[in-house]
Amino acid sequence: ERDAEHDAVLPVSGLPAGWHPELRCAEEGTDCRLHVIDAAGREVKGWPVEVGDCRPDDVAVTEGGAIHVACTAGSRAVVRAFDLAGRTLPGWPVKLKGELGGLAVAPDGTVFVAITDPDGSNAIHALETDGRARDGWPRAAERYAAAQL
Repeated sequence: ERDAEHDAVLPVSGLPAGWHPELRCAEEGTDCRLHVIDAAGREVKGWPVEVGDCRPDDVAVTEGGAIHVACTAGSRAVVRAFDLAGRTLPGWPVKLKGELGGLAVAPDGTVFVAITDPDGSNAIHALETDGRARDGWPRAAERYAAAQL
C-alpha cells in the first residue's frame, strides 16, 4: 500500500513531453521504487525499478533522458542510472563511501554527488556519463556553495 506522504512527483527535464519520474516509498526509511509515467498517466514499459532507501530530491534526469537516482545503502551512497526503458546503464551503479548529501546533473551529463565522508569532511564527487570518476574529483565542498549542487 502506498503512503502518499512519502511519494513524490519529480521534476521533468530530458524526458518525452508529459513524462515524469515518481519515487514511491511504502514509508520513510524503506526501500523505494522509481516509476516513469507517460503523458497519459500510464507506467512506461520497463518500470518500476527498485532503488533502495531514497529521498525524493535525489533523482535527476539528463538532457539525453538518462534517469539518475542516489540512495543510501548502509554507510555508502549508491548512484544508479537508467535509460528510458528502465535498464541499468553501463558503468552504473556507483558506490561512494559516506552519507549522501544531494545529487545534480549538469547539461553535459556530468553527475555531481555531495557526500559527507566518514571522517566528517564534505566533498563533491563528479561522475562521467559512464559512471567513472572525473579526473581531479572529488573536491572539498567548502570551496563550493550548496546552491551549486
